[in-house]
Amino acid sequence: MNAPLLGPPKRHVPILVPAPREAIEGDYYGKRVVLDGPVWQLNDFVHPEYALDWASLGFTHRGLVEATADFFVERIQTSSASNVVNHFNALKRVKKLRSFQAWSAPLIAWNQPELNQTLFYEARDQAGFSRGELSHVQRWFGFCARRDGSGVNRTSASILESISIGGEPKGVAVLTLDPQGGPLDDAETTALLQALAAAYEKGTVPIAGLVAVWLCVLLGPNPRMLAMMRDEDFRRVDGRHPEISVPRIKGKDASGRTQFKVRKLDERFARMVEELIAANDAARTGSEWEKDGYAAALFPRREPNPHLAGRPQQAWAMHRTPQEISLLVARTVRSLDVRSPRTGQTLKASPRRFRYTFATRLLREGASPQVVGELLDHKDLQTIRAYLNLRGELVEKLDAAMAMELAPMAQAFLGTLVGSEGEAVRGGTRASRIFGSDPSTADGLGTCGSFSFCGLAAPRACYTCARFQPWLDGPHVRVLDELLRQREERRARGLDGRLITMTDNTILAVADVIHRCENAKLERATSAGEA
Repeated sequence: MNAPLLGPPKRHVPILVPAPREAIEGDYYGKRVVLDGPVWQLNDFVHPEYALDWASLGFTHRGLVEATADFFVERIQTSSASNVVNHFNALKRVKKLRSFQAWSAPLIAWNQPELNQTLFYEARDQAGFSRGELSHVQRWFGFCARRDGSGVNRTSASILESISIGGEPKGVAVLTLDPQGGPLDDAETTALLQALAAAYEKGTVPIAGLVAVWLCVLLGPNPRMLAMMRDEDFRRVDGRHPEISVPRIKGKDASGRTQFKVRKLDERFARMVEELIAANDAARTGSEWEKDGYAAALFPRREPNPHLAGRPQQAWAMHRTPQEISLLVARTVRSLDVRSPRTGQTLKASPRRFRYTFATRLLREGASPQVVGELLDHKDLQTIRAYLNLRGELVEKLDAAMAMELAPMAQAFLGTLVGSEGEAVRGGTRASRIFGSDPSTADGLGTCGSFSFCGLAAPRACYTCARFQPWLDGPHVRVLDELLRQREERRARGLDGRLITMTDNTILAVADVIHRCENAKLERATSAGEA
């Protein structure tokens, strides 16, 4: 019996790495980069894992490998580490293209054609490369074509350089007001802030997560900014006025923390930051952090980052990465279990969503693009255009019916409903009684359960306070009607959105109390009927 015919044995083509090169003495950040091994370690203090692993590139053509290495030497000197890594990751996808595989491993080794524009067309039309990735491939292809022996066809490079790729569409989530990834609306923001306040009051959420989310709400920072922050960035001017220095992330700043923007903080949030710093100090007690040269990160890791051990950036070893900061924020928001009035689902939010929210609210309230760009730390106003193109967002009319519908989802009321004054904490103390707008009447609204002076304006501030105990038969509907009347009056006068909506949080809290009172009365009536 004849043996089956076998094809020619497959040629084993080894994956190549670049020949050793002299170290770059000054990269984009002015730092030294060693280029004498299969892995080129880049300088990025927040992303110490950034490196070019040439074996993962999978190139087998010596000329192309060396030309590609020259390409990245130039990129390292002129671009940020993240930009270099993005280029490298785009090229790692190239090895999977059929046109590239056919070129790099031809059936007849000595008759290998040059790499042509078919590679780019396949990446664009079949492989689903993003516009950014196509731009990276286009730039690399043109560079290699100018290197003798790279195997890249120069005519094809000229064809590709004439193709306009364009940038990725910006601000889609903002322009469409995407309920999953776009800016939070007023009701969602209100519900989230109330849940944050309640979680802090009850101590149910770790303080690091609370502070991270509050910073996202107040400042709209990039997660890289939060990753760079340290305990020393918080201070009290003259021992009284709290402020925090936010590190800038633009420009050639590899060592980080050379430029800051100072932001003022309110007293309530300042106390939260001080609590976090105290917790960080307690965690460092007895540790080897200072001995090992670790800086006091505001949002520290549990263990030092092993990628930074023994490197010049070792001081950053206890800092979380931007991805870890984003995860911290997302997990904290999810743990609050806030229901979105728009979707009816648990609210999900990342630093990016908070950044969108911060910008859109500023523009809606009349801030100029220059002010928004300065607060977001954008070097130019190109990125702000997506926010400026938002369709006109009118402040919706909020009436009693809508308030009652939104109240259970907004979760604005944080206190405890009581049947009567006698059931309340401090109910026997007349000084703790909360009256309506006219304290001369005998109609009380509820009881303050706080044993200290708060200085807030009653009764409006009471409905959003965790210490407030509204009475079941209190005239809460009268309070709601008055707040709605004042809101409509401001809207009719044509005031800006911020002034119109400034009491919406209280309106939803009062409506929530009314809703709970109705349910409680219904339950009592049902129980009495059954008895």
